[in-house]
Amino acid sequence: EEPPSAAATAPSSKLVTPSSSMEFEAARRRLLEVEERQSVIREMERRLEELREVFVRSEQEAVEHGELVARITAAAQQGELYVAENGQRLKKGLRFKRHRPTIVFSSMLGLRTCLPWPVKLK
Repeated sequence: EEPPSAAATAPSSKLVTPSSSMEFEAARRRLLEVEERQSVIREMERRLEELREVFVRSEQEAVEHGELVARITAAAQQGELYVAENGQRLKKGLRFKRHRPTIVFSSMLGLRTCLPWPVKLK
């Protein structure tokens, strides 16, 4: 019987065999793949957060624009009411202006007869 060689008697942790070296390389590749996937996932999470912020800002702007549109609409409706009311007043005023000389003249003539002193029209 031959005495066992030094390599055979060494503890298994210190043994470097071709199969253990291949296992180490395979584990190292898997670790690098996992780290690469984690990096990609972190980048995707960062982009998703940016996208969420864009949607939140868009929603806020939509609310603000909606409020602005509501205020503009209310102001336009008030303007329409104002124009309608003042249009009627203006039409009444124009009718009155058209007939005012006649009204003023006839009222002067009517008042002349009510006064206790004589009024001469020039």
